[in-house]
Amino acid sequence: MEAKMKVETKVKEPKVWKKIATATKLFIGGAVLAAGLMLVPGTARADSIEAMAGNKKTTLDIKATAQLTEKVGLYGRLRPSVDYTGTLDTFGLMDLYINMFGPVDFVVEGQLAGGQLTPRGGLQYFGKAGDFSLYTLLTFGLGEAKDIEHLTVLAYNPKFSTVFGLLVRAENITNFGKVGNNYTLQRLRLGLTADKFRVGGAMDLLELGNAPNLGDGTFGWNAGGFGEVTF
Repeated sequence: MEAKMKVETKVKEPKVWKKIATATKLFIGGAVLAAGLMLVPGTARADSIEAMAGNKKTTLDIKATAQLTEKVGLYGRLRPSVDYTGTLDTFGLMDLYINMFGPVDFVVEGQLAGGQLTPRGGLQYFGKAGDFSLYTLLTFGLGEAKDIEHLTVLAYNPKFSTVFGLLVRAENITNFGKVGNNYTLQRLRLGLTADKFRVGGAMDLLELGNAPNLGDGTFGWNAGGFGEVTF
């Protein structure tokens, strides 16, 4: 997915107007995704918008859904990020899902990462038990991409009252190819909720290859805080 790390080189500090232009592109990208889903016939809505500011970069995470029929829908996710040299990186996907039975759906996905669009197909599952929820997606790369990707999101969201609560969320993405592990991502969130708002601490981790190492650039992290609104 968005897991190609770049070798850092010494660069000049970007001018203010370039920073403004970069931030504008980031927010326009989110607006385009939301507007695109809203134009789809059926019931469309934004699921959540998260802003995460860390020690290395700032990221938006926008999720939106459009229900086409009772069993068919679209799901979109856009994650534009900008580091503090002004470098913009964007990951996005669009899923067409068809309910097969119960909480299991068949998924056809178009995934955009590193400037390349990759078709994928697989299955997804969503389940909830009390304050716990689990979402998992298994897809296979189609065409030239011969890889397997597994996404799991486990969340715990107990309520202290009718308004306030706790949020603990862990997201893990693992991509396997012919040579083993291509990359693994973890996104950890711990915070408080107040109605539809969430705020707290955040940590994003990235491991490349089969043996990530701090010294050779195959391990990366971004730590900071997040704010999220759900719809």
